[in-house]
Amino acid sequence: MKITDELLEQVDINEEDIDLEMQRQPAKFCFWGARFARAARTHAREKLALKELAAQIGKTFRNHMAEKQPQTRVTNDMVSTFVVNTPEYQEQERKVIEAEYQENFLNVAREAFRQRAQMILQLCRHQMDEMIQSDFKISKREMEGRAEEYEKRHPTEGILGGKKRERGTGSNHPANE
Repeated sequence: MKITDELLEQVDINEEDIDLEMQRQPAKFCFWGARFARAARTHAREKLALKELAAQIGKTFRNHMAEKQPQTRVTNDMVSTFVVNTPEYQEQERKVIEAEYQENFLNVAREAFRQRAQMILQLCRHQMDEMIQSDFKISKREMEGRAEEYEKRHPTEGILGGKKRERGTGSNHPANE
């Protein structure tokens, strides 16, 4: 299984068993976070190895030039050009690029698990809201029935209390002038 397939499988949330997902989240985050930390360490080591290799090759080149062509002034550009064109340097540079890719990929994975944790919380809140609403939810027909029954028992008061008024009979109505 490729690492991308493994990550996609791990990030997936089973909405049917949120409790289990909540229990597994810290372990998954820890696992991918540790992988990221190892990749970051490898990337740092490969970068350091590249710098050390460049310094070593540059020193060898300067010594070679001083010995074989002492009259030639060796510039930093000459040294840099020589260093980056050596097969050893190019191989080490490929290792740095690969290590950086792994670090970036695992950083994205770590971020995905942060987002996963937030999504699990959102799903829990949504489920909680649904449970609360289902406990207090009454149908429209039941609500209308309750309102009618209230009206029958209290014919002079509206559903919100107070005296029932006919439409258009308020104190600002022209008929009251």
